[in-house]
Amino acid sequence: SWEPHDGVLLNPAVNFGSPCLKGTRIATETIWSLHAAGEPNDRIADAYSVSHTQVEAALAWERRLGFDGT
Repeated sequence: SWEPHDGVLLNPAVNFGSPCLKGTRIATETIWSLHAAGEPNDRIADAYSVSHTQVEAALAWERRLGFDGT
């Protein structure tokens, strides 16, 4: 496994190596999609039972990949 960004883990044994929130099977892309659709970060965190910090880590990783929310 590899942690390319704080709180984000890539592990071939989890979701085929897709970037996930560390300690979960929640893909950062899922968090990003909800955020891009206008879902507030606190509701995303509540829906997936993760911390606001974890949501921010997923968003930061996706931004690093070049996504801008459009």
